[in-house]
Amino acid sequence: MPQTRQTRASKAKGPFRLPQELINLVIDQLEFEDLGPAGLLGHAWYPRTRHWLFQELSLGSHKPGLRCLNLKALLEKKPALQRYITRFSMANEDADTAWIGKSTACSKSIASAISLLTSVKEMAVDGAMALGLRDVPKLLFNAILDLMAQPSVTRIELTALTMDTCPCDFTTFSSIKELVLKDVTPYVKPGRAACTQLPTPLAIDDPQRLQLLDLTACGSIIRSLIFSSLKMDVARRITSPRELWIGTIGWNEDMADGWTDLLKCSAPIVEKYTVHQDSFQPLDHPITSPFPPEVLALTHFRELHTFTLIGVFHFFDHEAHNPIPYLLKELDTLSRTENEVKLRRLNLEFDFRRIDGEDEEDLDIRESLLGYTKKDIWAKLDEILVRPAFGKLEEVCIKFEVTYCELPDQVWARAKGELLKSLKWMGTREGLSVKVEKFRQIES
Repeated sequence: MPQTRQTRASKAKGPFRLPQELINLVIDQLEFEDLGPAGLLGHAWYPRTRHWLFQELSLGSHKPGLRCLNLKALLEKKPALQRYITRFSMANEDADTAWIGKSTACSKSIASAISLLTSVKEMAVDGAMALGLRDVPKLLFNAILDLMAQPSVTRIELTALTMDTCPCDFTTFSSIKELVLKDVTPYVKPGRAACTQLPTPLAIDDPQRLQLLDLTACGSIIRSLIFSSLKMDVARRITSPRELWIGTIGWNEDMADGWTDLLKCSAPIVEKYTVHQDSFQPLDHPITSPFPPEVLALTHFRELHTFTLIGVFHFFDHEAHNPIPYLLKELDTLSRTENEVKLRRLNLEFDFRRIDGEDEEDLDIRESLLGYTKKDIWAKLDEILVRPAFGKLEEVCIKFEVTYCELPDQVWARAKGELLKSLKWMGTREGLSVKVEKFRQIES
């Protein structure tokens, strides 16, 4: 006898439930203001919304003390929420609104909230060039150090700060895997005698090695880190990174000195290396320094298997700022060395972002992109990379970031075709993949 709609319904075991993976996918697409209401839909919706609502405690100039008092009260009432807070950041935002360290009551509120955080994985402090760590009240400073020392913290980012000459407080934290220092300067610069000796790097298979060291405009601090590695064996992990990032913005004599020492003690065991220009200021801006060719000393990187160069397109018409000729010269030198070249991946990324201060309209890059893909540098790159020395090379990827650009599909197809035509020998070599891509950053 056929079942009726009523008998089929009576056999149902309960209301229909979406798979958790689908629920999480829906939540991941929501705007921030929609996360709260979504969390009230049911138990399956609650954890993922809390992940996005509480993942970062970010303190700026807007009532940081009051916000931390409210957060402390919330965490004391619902301690389970603290596990969702995986990133802590505090920033002056700019020198004119500096607030960190100006109020004892505010510092006390922040310190009391920080003390309740036990699941933070990433920490970031940005002083906007208006903050010295000595200026932070001791209570707050100690709370920050205590948080850095927690075994859950694996990444520390310090930006635009003044700190003591020997930053050994965090070099000894064994849980740190990634260290980012940008525009960090000491109160007193170390003399050249500080680095007359250089530390021996850790073994390439040592599990204590730092995963990532990212350095920009901090030459004296680099030498301080090296000096710490000489004095304390535990600090050698900082100068023995698996992956190294070097920023060329604001390059000066101090950074050149620090780089000279770091190149000798760290480069031989670095496995991934990235150089990034990352400056969108006009050429006459003080931080827009000429490209330093010494950062492309690839012959020092004996274990290097991945190299990435991130360049800013509006510099490429200016000889002193264009990194590509320097790269071609270094690759040519590398191809003639007697040492084994272990390079497997070469990534070249070109950013077509507008210069700061320009009109907000999207850039029309049609002519400039087509002109650049026709340059003879690509044929030269093609000829160098098919030499026997680069026999282990598996992938060459050339990317163009066009986030704020006007670029019709047909123009991109022409530009890509011109580029691949110039890379004809690499395209025919067995085992070597050549990719030409464009991409747009997704704004959060």
